[in-house]
Amino acid sequence: EAEILYCNTNEEIRGTEHVDANVDCVCDNCDAIFAATVTTADGSSKMSYISLEEAISAAEENEGSTVTLAANITMGTYVAIDRGTVTIDLNGYRWESSSWALYVEGTANVSITGGTIEGEDEDIYWKGGTIVLSEYSSPDGIKVSRDGDATTTIADIKLPDGYVLIDGNGAVADDFSGAADDDSTVYTVKKDNRKTVTFDANGGTCSMPSAVTTLEGKLTSLPGATHESMDFKGWYDASEGGNEITLDHV
Repeated sequence: EAEILYCNTNEEIRGTEHVDANVDCVCDNCDAIFAATVTTADGSSKMSYISLEEAISAAEENEGSTVTLAANITMGTYVAIDRGTVTIDLNGYRWESSSWALYVEGTANVSITGGTIEGEDEDIYWKGGTIVLSEYSSPDGIKVSRDGDATTTIADIKLPDGYVLIDGNGAVADDFSGAADDDSTVYTVKKDNRKTVTFDANGGTCSMPSAVTTLEGKLTSLPGATHESMDFKGWYDASEGGNEITLDHV
């Protein structure tokens, strides 16, 4: 999508730049289609592009630029960024690719916000630089493939508060010590809904005073409890009366 620019005369224009970000062509009543707009850090320059790759390439040359999508994008390959500080504002649109969508390497500092990015298997291939995922970029479920030769650390990928990286074994990745040396390792960004549940035996004894839920906020089991003069009937949300709490609730 958004790879060809058409004027109202239906004349195909093969240029990569447009004269005005407000979609006003040199023709009258232009029905132009753009992939993205690039705005420089100081806001002094704004240019629209019919190719997302061209837009990102232009942003690399202008430190601190923002690439703002103007349409849903479907590509057959990835777009690489290897230098510069670039913000990609998906602007509520969806960027899809039959490869990775984005390849981050070198000294690039890339921030992604405002929509959805989706590759065929992994969404972002990461060999170098830093990545910042905003809570507004639909980060839940984003797959980041970290190259086996990468020297990047866990501090080089910034996630919104309440999100974590999950490795292939389903464990939270606190570092990359278990990453493969020769091949890439895929990590999934997940919302962290873990909670601590406290069990009050209400005068009795419980072998498990508390438990931490799964990432989805669920317990896999409930402990029992004993009392010298009473039988255990279950867990409730109040010390007297209350509602019974089962695994359907926590």
